[in-house]
Amino acid sequence: MIILTQDQRDALAGDYDAGRLEPVEAVPGLYYVPERLAAIFPGLADLPVVPDLLEAAKAHMIGQAAALRWQRTLVFAYDGVANAYADPAIAPLAAKILALDEAASDAPVNFKLSGTVWRSWTRTQLRTYGAAIDAHIQACFDHEKALSDAIDAAADLDALRAIDVSAGWP
Repeated sequence: MIILTQDQRDALAGDYDAGRLEPVEAVPGLYYVPERLAAIFPGLADLPVVPDLLEAAKAHMIGQAAALRWQRTLVFAYDGVANAYADPAIAPLAAKILALDEAASDAPVNFKLSGTVWRSWTRTQLRTYGAAIDAHIQACFDHEKALSDAIDAAADLDALRAIDVSAGWP
């Protein structure tokens, strides 16, 4: 089978002198056509050919789940801020806590919670924020793992199509 992404499908589908090219959706965002069509329709010969459509669809969906996990780890709701930094805050937060620990300081420090929101927090409050970030990111990884397990266990394309990789994220 020749595999196409959504963009490739959108660019190549349509009417040609040889007939109509209409790739079949394997799973959302991934399409296929029989390899024999590469000799008939321009543009298909340069696309990947896979021996196992189910395995290609699984790999595609696992990639989608990983991309969603990455997006979901960037921000989360915290302290009344809907888009507080999560993953981008880890390194500066850890460095700040370490510096305060070494200085044995409990004085509040300014910390940027999002693009426009600041907080003046003590070392304890910074640790609480760090624990919330950790819990959020771990929940995202746990959800991605559950999705990956379900995708791996799918016996056919119908079972894969029943998995909604966009649902259930923290």
